[in-house]
Amino acid sequence: MEGIQGESLDVLLSAAWFHDIGYVEQATHHELIGARMAVQVLPSFGYSDSEVEIVRWAILATALPQSPTSLLEQILADADLDVLGREDFMKRNQDLRGELALLGKEFTDAEWYTRQIQFVEQHQYFTASARSSRDTQKSLNIAVLKNTLKASQSAA
Repeated sequence: MEGIQGESLDVLLSAAWFHDIGYVEQATHHELIGARMAVQVLPSFGYSDSEVEIVRWAILATALPQSPTSLLEQILADADLDVLGREDFMKRNQDLRGELALLGKEFTDAEWYTRQIQFVEQHQYFTASARSSRDTQKSLNIAVLKNTLKASQSAA
């Protein structure tokens, strides 16, 4: 939707493939690990030094808080948090909560939903295409989070 084509699209897709691969080593700072892996691997596939650097910076731009400066970095950052504006957000949000629990990070309902509301409300998509295709549903997801928090507080 942002008009990326040719070599730029190949570089963007490569960054997407590598951006979360660092999880195979550890969850914390996985972007640094993914960037390191990309730098190690991509030259053997004919990537130039400048293409590798673009991939590396795009991956690093997805670390929270996101800090994209180029269009490719903005696209990858938006893709990384695309779920915030999707209809399956609540399901995926519960999947994330379960994943974090497996890593020893458990939250009460009040803690979880309060943090999620703050995170989603503070988030902004960087590209016009992400804003136009995801912002409306993201607002609905915030409302669902707030209602879920209220319901959990009423039940307590």
